[in-house]
Amino acid sequence: MLLPTSDVRSSGYWVDFYGVHTRQHQQTLAEVLAQWHHRWDARLVASWGTMLQFQVGRRPAPGDEAWTAAGQLKALAPNLDLSRWEVAVALPAGDAWFVHNRP
Repeated sequence: MLLPTSDVRSSGYWVDFYGVHTRQHQQTLAEVLAQWHHRWDARLVASWGTMLQFQVGRRPAPGDEAWTAAGQLKALAPNLDLSRWEVAVALPAGDAWFVHNRP
């Protein structure tokens, strides 16, 4: 889907993502998208209702940066089977992030 905006923050209001049902949830998603874009050059490239896919231009450094990003990712994807530390170890090694939240 092509979004009718190039503004990263407002894209959070256009994306259909499971678990984002209220205006407050949309605002939270918009803030996360803006922060990830600023910090990691993360660009939303696909949305499938229960999954968001990002291309990441700047990977978080191992340690505190990866731990923070992993916590945010786990907050958006509460049923992700990996633990936070496993996500934190994987993030610095890849340039694509997949956020799943399903019923």
